[in-house]
Amino acid sequence: ELANAADGADLAAGAGIPARVVHAFGLDGVPAADPDAVWRAQDDGFFSVLALAQALAAAQPPGPVRLDVLTAGTCDAVGGDLTRPEHATVAGPVKVLPLELPWLTVRQIDLDDRAAGGDIDAAVAELGRDVDHPVVALRAGRRWVGDFDRIPVPAGDDPAAGLPIDGVCLITGGLGGIGITVAEDMARRGVDRLALLSRTALPARDEWDTYLAVHGVRDRLGRAIAAVRRMERAGAQVLLSVGDVTRTGDLRRVRDEVFGRFGRLDVLVHAAGVPGGGMAEVKERAAAEAVLAPKVLGTSALAEVFGDVLLDTVVLCSSVTSVAGGFGQVDYCGANAFLDALARGRHGFSGRVVSLNWGGWLEVGMAAEVAAPDALRALQRGMVTAPMDHPVLSAVHHDPVSGLAWCTGLVGPDTHWVLGEHRINGVPVLPGTGQLETVRAAFAAAVPDGSGRAVELRDVAFTQPLAVPEGGRAEVRVNFAEGPEGWDFQVTSRADGRERTHVRGTAGWVTPDPAPVRDVAAVLARCTVGTVEPKRSTVGTVEPTGSTINAVEPKRSEVGSVGTGSHSGMLSFGPHWSSLRRVHVGVDEELGWFEVAEPWRAEAAGWVLHPALLDEATSFGTSQGGDSGGDSYLPIGYGRLLVRGPLPDRMWSHLRYRDGGNGEVLVADLSLLAEDGTEVVEIGEFVLRRVDPDAVRAGLLAGDDPGSTATAGSVGSDGPDALGIAPADGAEALRRMLATDLGPQVVVTVSDIDRVIAGVRAVTGEAVAGGLAGAGAESEPADHSADGDYAAPRTPLEATLCELWGDVLGADRIGVDDDFFDLGGNSLVAVQLIAQVRKSVGEKLPMRSLFEAPTVAGMAAAIERLRAEPAPTGR
Repeated sequence: ELANAADGADLAAGAGIPARVVHAFGLDGVPAADPDAVWRAQDDGFFSVLALAQALAAAQPPGPVRLDVLTAGTCDAVGGDLTRPEHATVAGPVKVLPLELPWLTVRQIDLDDRAAGGDIDAAVAELGRDVDHPVVALRAGRRWVGDFDRIPVPAGDDPAAGLPIDGVCLITGGLGGIGITVAEDMARRGVDRLALLSRTALPARDEWDTYLAVHGVRDRLGRAIAAVRRMERAGAQVLLSVGDVTRTGDLRRVRDEVFGRFGRLDVLVHAAGVPGGGMAEVKERAAAEAVLAPKVLGTSALAEVFGDVLLDTVVLCSSVTSVAGGFGQVDYCGANAFLDALARGRHGFSGRVVSLNWGGWLEVGMAAEVAAPDALRALQRGMVTAPMDHPVLSAVHHDPVSGLAWCTGLVGPDTHWVLGEHRINGVPVLPGTGQLETVRAAFAAAVPDGSGRAVELRDVAFTQPLAVPEGGRAEVRVNFAEGPEGWDFQVTSRADGRERTHVRGTAGWVTPDPAPVRDVAAVLARCTVGTVEPKRSTVGTVEPTGSTINAVEPKRSEVGSVGTGSHSGMLSFGPHWSSLRRVHVGVDEELGWFEVAEPWRAEAAGWVLHPALLDEATSFGTSQGGDSGGDSYLPIGYGRLLVRGPLPDRMWSHLRYRDGGNGEVLVADLSLLAEDGTEVVEIGEFVLRRVDPDAVRAGLLAGDDPGSTATAGSVGSDGPDALGIAPADGAEALRRMLATDLGPQVVVTVSDIDRVIAGVRAVTGEAVAGGLAGAGAESEPADHSADGDYAAPRTPLEATLCELWGDVLGADRIGVDDDFFDLGGNSLVAVQLIAQVRKSVGEKLPMRSLFEAPTVAGMAAAIERLRAEPAPTGR
């Protein structure tokens, strides 16, 4: 038995580090007949392979290693031959380990469990072949590999076809994202008896109003309460059961509840699950068991308890991860592979069983609440609400129970010029400057300060555009929560049943020094490279014109016309964007002069940070689209924005470029000045990122970050798709699967499956180590410079490691006793750090060492032990 890394380490130490390993524990034993036997089988299968890989990784092989995993009866190549689904979980190590450990090649060879001796001769012959496919099935002298066919499934004429309209549906994970979405869709289509099983109980029904008053629908329980109420309003009876799907005792009680309430059961949807995550090399058994249990043990328990019930259909909610694998998904891949195998083989249910390999769902569980904006719901719940006189925000709310405060407003391109006149690829988008002004106004209303101090916004990060389709409306909400360094805020919007987060940062009241007065004449004297004045046009659009050296001609239209745009054509503006008059260009600085046009001066009084004026005053720089080769840049954040007062109608903007590196980002500081040079607004570390206009267009449609460099396979445990499945589309796909029998396993993805697999396999340990995944510290690194916790390096090795840690974690000062995870490290950052350490110190440091001793001192000690050991042998 090889069920933990210690056993594997003993094996590697006894025989040296092998170049070839054949794992055949999966050939032993007999098919599992009950849930306990299925679970025990993981010791000889999944956990045994994982432990062997961890032992090899800890030993750091000097060259490539090939691992062949032998199983019997986990594939159905010819029909009726899938007899041991319990060992299908080895697909996790088989498909994931090669992505994480570049020196390891893994293949699964599945024999026929019905053949005498499992056709060992065929297995021996296969072991002599090169690895060309991760899973090979040997049957009666033939060699089989899996593939997929694309099959269109029409909607059909009956929107309720396949649903148990006159029956009963039980959904496990019933309060989770997919479960609650499917349940609500069924209720809307006429399924009037639903049983939802969840490990978490909802509050008592007489407490629902109170819970919603405090929490709203912004947490899982609040959304579930609102969804259950909508199902019941649609005419459905909803039975809420609480229990652990892995415990047969709980399931027997749930069965009694379902039959006691409804008298029957027709459809079972198993949507319970726990997301995976974490490197296989350091995967602890308990963490893997938590991911495997709901799908492996839970599905087996469901078959035991409900196996004698004549069901129309059993739907097992699997993941495309079981097909494609995925970096950091060894347990999640194995768990879902078990569902696929169970559906294709001996499943124990009396009825059709289908395993659906879902791609990633977009924002599952977000209830459609557009018809009742937050302001109205707050009044209904007795919250303290006051009106706001602001162009975007209409109300400020205070919760007397929680002490939280927030502001709301309803906006749309037809009613708000700040949306209608600012478009990205033709889509109305609230500019980032509009969101900054919204935050400023919300903070002044929600957290008032009567001492006349100034508002300061810090660490502002834009996550995705706030886009509203033509003719649509969105509810904008600014939330505040008191944090360690001020008031943390985030801007969200809700439209079409979806909630999105657009901006995060920190706000505070500060007492600034007296406003400095800049010497405008001195700046003008330095700006000798060129002076540019916009050329006006009497038509709605302006064609590009010539430019002077290192300067571009701002493209604006005559006041009152619509259709001006950016140099790339990605951005277009309306007449409010017409304040720029001239630009004076220097070597590393530029000075812009702005005058708000006469028709808009009175209107500007309603703003402190006029969005159009602020947008022009921060984006007029020539390097943002002029001499940068036509590249397009969009803002991604502000380090600091100090607002001393409202922007004047006539003003200067003094822009100073910082070194942005390789052109992917531009960083600048700006001072927005009154006509006499008095600073009104100070901006530090204004950051813009180069973007692909086509990617921006796709991002607007999908609700993604327009500048995101995330690749397929890097978006989470269930999401190798680049886009994802909208909840309504997912519910519709499930209905079609119920109405159409396509076989026991169906992959449902937005993208072509071959593209999904290719994207997943592009995210490897080497790619992550090189920065492809863009992993970074998840929290602000600790700074010990001002306290007594800092421990300085004592040796040259520790000094080197401190420097490497600081580079990877983005921290200026690392002490030898600082904890890697307290500094914001995670498993992906660990991959990058270990790669840098190996390269720098010349030792093949195993990743597990970082998790066992997560300090610089611990890492230095591990390296010294490696240096003292003899060279590995046994190739």
